Amino acid sequence: LSELLAGGRFQTDLADYPPGDYRELTEAASAVYGVPVEWIAVAAGADEALDVIAKTTLPPGGRAVLPAPSYAMYRVITEQRPATVVEVPRLGAAHGRCLDPGATRAAAASADLVWLCDPNNPSGVPEPDGALEGLLDGIAADAAAAGRTPPTVVLDEAYAEFVGRTRIPLDRKSTRLNSSHSQQS
Repeated sequence: LSELLAGGRFQTDLADYPPGDYRELTEAASAVYGVPVEWIAVAAGADEALDVIAKTTLPPGGRAVLPAPSYAMYRVITEQRPATVVEVPRLGAAHGRCLDPGATRAAAASADLVWLCDPNNPSGVPEPDGALEGLLDGIAADAAAAGRTPPTVVLDEAYAEFVGRTRIPLDRKSTRLNSSHSQQS
């Protein structure tokens, strides 16, 4: 620390607070992930980001779909709203414990929010190619046919580095699904 202080290379004078807009961080993340800066939200960890998403998209008394098992905080955050968790069991071992797209789609028809995780936490298993695309298309089609706003779909990629792929190309699906929301996670 003394070497850092002696070097005097600071963005601002030590007596001033640095900029609080996280501009440099969001610009760097935008460049790394190839998404607009406006899509980047800085939070104190994933749980804070998920909490903000729930608070802005899940009304008290609402419903959130949760393929299970999955990340435990989805349930905690949903119940804190307070909202109802609609648990959809994942497929069995013979199907890689992947989400059940038909049951998830059906549950999404009456939901405000759908929690998805790819790869899944805690199993680390990625969803099969095309499964999420088909699910998003189905949710959007069901909502359009019923004349209602589709639920917000959160796709958590906290462990994407472990499977060597990202679902960022699904951004157009997310934008279409949430066109009536001023929406991230």
